Amino acid sequence: YERELGLYEERISSQKEMLDAKADYLEAEASRESSEETLRLYGLSDEKIRSLEPGQRGASTLPVRAPIAGRVVEKHVTVGELVTPSESLFTIADLGHVWIWIDVYERDLAKVHEGDDVEVRVDAFPDRVFAGEITYLSSEVAPETRTVRARIDVGNSERQLRPGMFAKVRLTDPHASGGVESLVVPTSAVVRSGERELVFLPEGEARFRAQPIDAGRREGEWVEVVSGLDPGAEVVTEGAFFLKSELAREELGGGHDH
Repeated sequence: YERELGLYEERISSQKEMLDAKADYLEAEASRESSEETLRLYGLSDEKIRSLEPGQRGASTLPVRAPIAGRVVEKHVTVGELVTPSESLFTIADLGHVWIWIDVYERDLAKVHEGDDVEVRVDAFPDRVFAGEITYLSSEVAPETRTVRARIDVGNSERQLRPGMFAKVRLTDPHASGGVESLVVPTSAVVRSGERELVFLPEGEARFRAQPIDAGRREGEWVEVVSGLDPGAEVVTEGAFFLKSELAREELGGGHDH
């Protein structure tokens, strides 16, 4: 602009050329001031900004500031690569809290709720139990696996849990401290018929009734009964598979229990 102004004063260039140069100069100045203000917002000092001006011997490195505190878990650039303002350079995670995703079987949904406490273990620290909480439970059931995704929030102040780890999760019973016990029956008493799980209840001499139940956890020789059976009810523990086959034969033949 100064060169064009000098030429205009010497009557070498036209007024239009001088005014065009002045407009370009003012636009460039506004762009420079905006860029400097952006750099200040990113934490660069005025001295550091001046070192970036043409003709100045700039620093070999510049600070790159992230919008949050955390740890770099992914790098998306290599040394010498040209990047643009729209590109992501790094992925940063706040590892003070981590998420664990689990799949909950459809039959167990009645026992899982947002806000429930869980215990988390990882192979890297076999003697350590991490406390977690279910903070999200999906409203959709995956058709292939018949499971529901749930998210667990775990405190990680010591940064022992890391992205990519596999974990074992135990859902704690919120009623356990109150002395509420689960209703269980021997595994030999439970049989599956199609989509149902059944136990057989004796009803007099050589008479039995098939009772559908909602089975829960299985531990060793015992099966938890979530619903479908009253506490203290007598069930058949030997010969349940024989009764199941008799039931199937009667259903195929159109018969029924008496």
